[in-house]
Parts: sequence; structure tokens; C-alpha cells
Amino acid sequence: MLQELHISNLAIIDDQSISFGPGLNVLTGETGSGKSIVLSAMELLLGGRGSTQLIRDQADALEVQGIFDLADLPDSVIEELPEIARGEQICVSRSLSRTGKGKVFINGRLATVAVLESVARSLISVCGQNQHVRLLVPQYHRELLDGFGGLEAELKGYQGAFEEWRNLSHELATVLRDDGARAQRRSDLEAIVTDLSPLKIRAGERVELEAAVKRMASAENLIAGGQAVLELLRGEESISDRISTISGRLQELARLDSGIASIVGSFQALRTELSEATQDLERYVARVSVDDRLLESMRDRLAEIARLERKYKVSDSGLVELLRSAQAELAALSDSDGVGALHARCDAARLTVEEQADKLTKVRSEAAKRLAKAARVELATVALGDSRLEAKITPTELGPWGRDQVELEIATNPGESLKPLKLVASGGELARITLVLKTLLRERSGINVLVFDEVDTGISGGVARAVGLKLKSLAGRSQVICVTHLAQVASLADTHLLVSKINNKGAKGRATVKISTLKGDMQVDEIARMLAGYTITEAARASARELLTS
Repeated sequence: MLQELHISNLAIIDDQSISFGPGLNVLTGETGSGKSIVLSAMELLLGGRGSTQLIRDQADALEVQGIFDLADLPDSVIEELPEIARGEQICVSRSLSRTGKGKVFINGRLATVAVLESVARSLISVCGQNQHVRLLVPQYHRELLDGFGGLEAELKGYQGAFEEWRNLSHELATVLRDDGARAQRRSDLEAIVTDLSPLKIRAGERVELEAAVKRMASAENLIAGGQAVLELLRGEESISDRISTISGRLQELARLDSGIASIVGSFQALRTELSEATQDLERYVARVSVDDRLLESMRDRLAEIARLERKYKVSDSGLVELLRSAQAELAALSDSDGVGALHARCDAARLTVEEQADKLTKVRSEAAKRLAKAARVELATVALGDSRLEAKITPTELGPWGRDQVELEIATNPGESLKPLKLVASGGELARITLVLKTLLRERSGINVLVFDEVDTGISGGVARAVGLKLKSLAGRSQVICVTHLAQVASLADTHLLVSKINNKGAKGRATVKISTLKGDMQVDEIARMLAGYTITEAARASARELLTS
């Protein structure tokens, strides 16, 4: 609720603090006493347009401060507030200097008027002519009708189906939008597969080919050199023969001296190793062959592998992995069944949404009929008995709330056609219509401070009392602040505030506004004044006491 409103240098208000209480708060006072200035201060707190003409004469700037207690608000409402405004209490301040520059502070932190508006208009609603009436903004009428009809279950079912359809539609749109990119990617992958598939490259193949090419390119030299070595090993006076001759002579010497036996063994081992090495060399020379066609083929393959490595900037093992991944991705891109299945799911989801939308439209239409019937009864209690209020439902595109555009329309006189609420000209009628709507509709906007101006215009007697009782009923679940000229309304107040204009008799002789909280005899006298006029009689006081106690 709004706990405190502090006003400095606004119009004829010098410096004034107003303390509001829970329940029904009424502001009374003579015509021209300054009640409208209090409403102007609230408008500034709502983010309304400020003017330097509002600044009190001889002052440099005006300032309006408000303290809101949020302790009893549900967490869901608080979570929708900007981070700067969350907590059990909000202190809002707005100032405007004669230069036209203004400042906004929320909980001591600098903010913009836009942020101020989003915060304050989520908490307080001023209902009166040319003032912000959130209930009368067409965007909220659908929400109000749903609240009145109790359509939470139907709306939840629709929104679940709508969310699924919207997600599938977004997914399908993304796939179709990226179709060109998919085609280009498919083309790139096909080029990679065409490049790499025919070669059937193996990891590490390049190193093997390089060694084989080097060996085959030197085949003639290897054969000639190997045969020359074999000639030395097996020709006339070969090394093998000489070692055999040396071994035989050493054996003869060993018969003369056994100390040479170890040397004989070494030469015999050398002879055996030389024989084995000769056989290995013969086999090697036999394997080496000269095949120019094979050599050219190997050189061509090696060159192709090297070209692909340069092109794709990877090694031969990298080429193998590139081919594998390209083939896998190409197979996935070529799967048209996925897009077709997504189309089918999206179409099915759309059908479900349309069915749920039809159901929602049906129950809304039924709720609109009940609302029209109930409104006729309630409007009569606030001296609008000839008025008709209906919820007009027109089809529109599917959206998060269905495909119904809802606008409340009213005809305030017999024979008149229904017109949108925003076109209702009378401020008093507008305030009373809003009061009826607040009574009938279970608003879910989170607004918990309701300010009514001119709600009693053109009414009196029993109707005035009925209006007061409606305000009192609303005050049971919201804080209500009401500017009134009727004793029947003021007598129901939980907090009664008197707005008085005081003409100072000093040298400057400047007028100012004083706002007092009335209790006891002071409240009785004010109610009596509202009943009797300028002269307060004992009979008027008695009537005032009767109103206060009835």
C-alpha cells in the first residue's frame, strides 16, 4: 500500500506529508482547497508528464516522494518489478526544476521516468477523467474477462498447445530458412567425398610410399652394387677363400701351440658369419627388381596425396578422418524424412491449437453473456441503471491468449449504441464504471492501490451510500484512496484526510495547503459540513454521527 506521500513546492503546496492507512482512505475539503493537487502529485509518481508551471512560485524545483509497503504482495507480483524496486518497501522520488530537468530515484538509486512508470503503474491506479485508468485500456480487457469467467484451466490448456506449436514452427522456419546454406554445405561435402573416396588413402601411407619410391628408384644401382659385392665374396681369390686358407694355416699352427686355438675359433666364426651374410645379400639382390610402370604409378599416387594434404591442410591420417566425417554429415543432410516429419508434427500442433482456441472462444462468449447480465445489475446501484456494458469479442490471429480480441463497450443512455469505454466522456461516469468493473472482475494485474476521483459526481442519497459501500468492499482487498464530496462516502473511511487551503497573513500573504488526519469530533464536524454546508448545526452533527456509526 501507499504509506506516505510527501509533496514539496507543487502548485500551492509548500511542504506537506500525507500518511495513508490500509482500507478506505478519503480526501475531503472545500472546492478549490487543493485536492486535485494531491492527485497531480500521484500522477507524477506514475511517470506522468511534468510541467514547470506546476512549480510553486519563488521555488526552484518541485519534488514528490512516495513510500510503498510491499510486504503483503504475492511473490509473483514482486518478481515482475524491476530489480531496483524489489523488497518489502519502495521509496520513489521525482523532482523537476525550472530548467525543465528532472530526476528520478527509486530506493535511493537514480532511474529513468520509464522505469518509474513501470514500477508505479504496477502498484497504483488512478481512476478518473483524463487520468490513467489501467482497467480501461483495451489490452487488458481480455485478461479481465478471463478473470471474471474463471477460465484459468482453459487458458492454461491452450497456452500449453500454443507454446508447443510455436516452438515447432520456429524449428521448422529455421530449417527452411537455412535450406540455402544446407544446399551449399551439401555441395561442399560432395566435393570432399569425390576428392578423397577414389584414392582409399590409409593413415601413414605417405611415409610408406616415400620409402618404396626411393628404394625402387635406386633398384639398378642396388642390383649392380650387390652383384659386385657378391663377386668379391665368391669370385677367384675371393674373401671367403682367403679366410678359409687363413683358417686352415692357423689350425696347423695350433697343433704346434695350443695357445693359438682361440684365434682359430674366431676365424672359423668369421667364416660362418660371412657365409650367412653372403646368402642374405644374394636374397636381397634377387628381390630387387626394376619396374618403371609401378614406380611411375607410386610416384603419381604420392603426388596426389601430397596435393590433397596441401588443399585440406591435414596429413594423410587427417584426410582419412575428413572423408569419414564428410560422408556421415552428407548422409544426415540428405535425410529428407526429418524435414517431412517436422512438417507433420507442426501441422498436427497447429490443429490442436485451433481446437483449443475454439474452446476458449466458446467459454469466453459464455462469460461475456454472464458479465453483461451482472453489469446491468451493478450499474443500476451507482445511478447508471440505463447503461449496458458488454464484452465485444472479435476474431484475430492466433496468439498466446487465443484468437479473440476483447474490448469492453458501454452505452450509458437508452437507445445509444455500444461504444468503447475509452470514449466515455464523463469523468464521474468513468470512475463509477471503473468501480463496477473492479467489483465484478477479478483483476490479476497486481495493482493494489486504487485511487478514485469524481466517483460521486451526479449522485446522492442512497446511491451515494451504495457507491461508498462498493468502495468499502474493494478496500477489503486493496488500499482505496478516494476524493469525495459526499458525506455518505466519507463516513465509511478507515482514514479520513481533510485538505484545507490556508491564506497566511504575513507580509507575503501566500496561500498554502494543509492536509490533516481527522478523528473523533473533527471527523464529525467535517461530515456535518459536507451534509449542511457552511453553517454546521447540531442536527448536522447528529446526522454525521449516525452516518459514522451506521
